[in-house]
Amino acid sequence: MKPLKTFGVCLVGIFLLSQSAFLDLSAYSSYSKVVDSQETQRLVSKLDSQHASGIFLVKTWKGRSLEHFDTFTNFWGRNLLFQELFKPERLKFKDSKVQASIEKTKMSHWYAVSGFDVSEETKIFLKLASDPNVQVVEPDYVASVRRFQPDDPLFPKQWALDNTGQTGGKPGADIKAIKAWEFYKGDPNAVVGIIDSGVDYEQPDLRDNILVNVDDPINGIDDDENGYVDDFYGWNSINDSNKVMDDYGHGTIVIGVPAGRGNNGLGITGINHKAKIGIAKFLDETGSGFNSDAAKSVLYTVSRGWEITNNSWGGGGFSQLLFDAISVANDAGFLFIAAAGNSKSDNDKSPSYPDSYDLPNIISVAATDHNDKLASFTNYGLKTVHVAAPGDNILSTTKIGNCNLCTLDGYAAFSGTSLSGPMVSGAARLLWSYYKSMGKEVDYLFIKNKILLGSDVLESINTKVRSGGRLNLYNLFEPDIVPPSAVNDLTAVQTFYNSVSLEWTAVGDDGLVGNASRYQIRYFKTSTDEFNFDNAIEVLGNPLPQDSGNKIQFKFNNLDPDTNYSVAVRALDNVGNTSSVSNIVTFRTNKLKLIFSDNFDGPNKGWVVAGKSTPTEGALWHLSKRRSFSPDFSYYYGQEFSGNYDTGYWNYGSLESPLISLESAKDPFLEFQSFLRRENNFYSDLAWIQVSKNGGENWIYSYFFDTSDWKKYKIDLSAYAGSKEFKFRFFFNTFDQYGNKQEGWYVDDIFIYSSNGT
Repeated sequence: MKPLKTFGVCLVGIFLLSQSAFLDLSAYSSYSKVVDSQETQRLVSKLDSQHASGIFLVKTWKGRSLEHFDTFTNFWGRNLLFQELFKPERLKFKDSKVQASIEKTKMSHWYAVSGFDVSEETKIFLKLASDPNVQVVEPDYVASVRRFQPDDPLFPKQWALDNTGQTGGKPGADIKAIKAWEFYKGDPNAVVGIIDSGVDYEQPDLRDNILVNVDDPINGIDDDENGYVDDFYGWNSINDSNKVMDDYGHGTIVIGVPAGRGNNGLGITGINHKAKIGIAKFLDETGSGFNSDAAKSVLYTVSRGWEITNNSWGGGGFSQLLFDAISVANDAGFLFIAAAGNSKSDNDKSPSYPDSYDLPNIISVAATDHNDKLASFTNYGLKTVHVAAPGDNILSTTKIGNCNLCTLDGYAAFSGTSLSGPMVSGAARLLWSYYKSMGKEVDYLFIKNKILLGSDVLESINTKVRSGGRLNLYNLFEPDIVPPSAVNDLTAVQTFYNSVSLEWTAVGDDGLVGNASRYQIRYFKTSTDEFNFDNAIEVLGNPLPQDSGNKIQFKFNNLDPDTNYSVAVRALDNVGNTSSVSNIVTFRTNKLKLIFSDNFDGPNKGWVVAGKSTPTEGALWHLSKRRSFSPDFSYYYGQEFSGNYDTGYWNYGSLESPLISLESAKDPFLEFQSFLRRENNFYSDLAWIQVSKNGGENWIYSYFFDTSDWKKYKIDLSAYAGSKEFKFRFFFNTFDQYGNKQEGWYVDDIFIYSSNGT
């Protein structure tokens, strides 16, 4: 992430958009909506992520526009500038579905608000949030390229397309591009849109594939009347111009993967040999940009009709503005393919944007290496990351010259999900073009499902991404219409309190020949034989493929104890052909044994508080009614009167449980509710649980917690089964006296269970 931009830089594009509206705020009344202390804490936490200085993004309620701010308060002693974020002519689309989406998402209701000092942004932010005309207020988050440090400067071969072991990796650990090209090499008129830092449209291996808008030549006139003057090569949302040359180098690297020119005797081969490259620029010469400019770029790609865009960038928190813009692309029927990120984290637990937005047109992509393993840097997520693709040591095009990621010869190898995302963008473009060439109309959901279901299920990633697989380009084109046989011997071989182990005989790829590529498992919370497979709950994760006739065992969890369930299985081959549904199996999960519980609403069960809040005062942990999960009290680390843990001093403290015997417990686990507001810095304000099996003499285990609203946590204690003197404690440490005005930590509804219930 690059240093925070100044207000003056980020507003160049914004304040050229429309006539300004300086508002007289002198006629203030007390007309406002209530923002309570809980909501205040949530809002202020939005300012923790990097964002533009001196500007907020505001969405007004339906029927509210600039004139409704005439009575907006002069409470701060100055005028605020409300600026329309999008020119009206850029919100007019000929496609009725897209226009309806523009109206549905109220894109015309978004404004950039400025005219205040950076030192006052918290106060201004909260005042805007409390105004009844405002539906959403958010910072203009900083986004940056999904980059990782480049490795070998000249990678000799493109192992991701055809891996023969040339880089020391596993032969065959590739996307099978050569076999796919036997069926189809692409459409020279199909477009891969890239929202990034621009593209070097003079790069020798890209220039023949650059899309030019012949309907709007560079003459100072908006010839095609699309609201963008002279967008011959594309559009730059940073300064609202047609200057899309890549001045950082990232976009040029990214686009070589899906759309580098093939069979031209130069450099590399892209997945689509002659596909056109559509350029939308919002990242600057440092590789950073703002969500407001990203949203403008998304709408630009929709206005140009680019069905597929690659998005190898991200950063900041949830942005309603960017979500709205991608929603417009979704309603237009366009795919938004995004890199999952390079911080080695689980996106299910810590969302990464824009790839974690819950929209059906997004494909989030993790990275693999030349051994078909998850790359060391990649993010992942069984729910939120859809598929993996090669992203380590990927040879691609570069800008020739002098810039951050430039080279002298125009080629280099790089690593990151910035490279794996374009693999999927290239596959999606090739597949969609193929069906069009066959005269078949398909939509973006069809393309997305084909890519996910056609991926190769791998042991290294089958529990890390939703599809369980790595991209396989050939599987998207293989002419196979024979489905696998149905499973007919599904059995529940063992039940547990929250899981079940299933067993069945593997079927083939074609009937009983070969092996099926994956199995879909779905269940209902019912004991009846009536089973609608498509409406049942899908089990995430895939059992590894087995040769036909072999036994497959698979265990899945997240079930409720002492509950009836029905389950069935369906087999799929490598191109997505599905078998009929298997026999239906019913089972009941086991009961749990309660070992310990406390909701803090009765007598003290032996909890002990220790620590320091000041040199003379004890720990802040105490029973509180400020928040509770049920019914009245929780234990709170914070000050009751101020609602934060700022004591002007480094403070720390523990809430230690009584002795608990796990002597006869089988697979015990701890379950509790947590509400946490802390400084978002890994090196300060840490909240964790410590565990002891000898009554607190030694604390041998730690479990860390992230900021969240009330959330149930479950911690496996099976390693401590048999202990007669088990204890655990909630421990909070600020490490310094700075930045401690957050609300703190509440815990409630503590339970310890054993799975050997009766």
